[in-house]
Amino acid sequence: MKWGTYLRGMWLVDMLMKDEEKSNKKAKCHRRLSNRDETGIHTRWLWNLEMIHSIAERIEKSIWIFGRNLTGFPFITSDNPVAFHEGNTHRWVKIGFLARGAYPVFPLSPEIVMYCYDRNDPKYRALRKFGDALSPVEFNVPLVRHDNAGQVFNAGRFVISPINDFKFAREFAQTIGTDRYARY
Repeated sequence: MKWGTYLRGMWLVDMLMKDEEKSNKKAKCHRRLSNRDETGIHTRWLWNLEMIHSIAERIEKSIWIFGRNLTGFPFITSDNPVAFHEGNTHRWVKIGFLARGAYPVFPLSPEIVMYCYDRNDPKYRALRKFGDALSPVEFNVPLVRHDNAGQVFNAGRFVISPINDFKFAREFAQTIGTDRYARY
């Protein structure tokens, strides 16, 4: 469950930075939290069992659907492999991952990915019949690339692939923080 605490800790760090930026709009540079402060926040969240249990419960009660990739273009992973997809757009998120409609995407192997849709969200009610089963969706390379973009977006330091081809990962990494994919 470390991934959940890490993400929650990073959410708190991001929120603290946003509050600092709002209160200091005229400043020419914004101070980042020190590594020690970030570690302290992360450590406090590691010990927040109520938060950990709420994340675990939501994922456990989700509709688990497995996708099979037969394209020959593998799923990749990262040092932070559970990516969160915003339910209303095609965007990946680091904060707000427990928001209604957001769902985890977790590559289990180069050929298998797991999606965990919120069982209580009416938007996903029709997916219940596919729960705990292999998705009927045929993956194509653009769909695999989209899921791989989530890994690149979420990576802290490393992107891991079974093939030595990181061209897409490098290209996508350059777009993070830009409006390049805003219309999607």
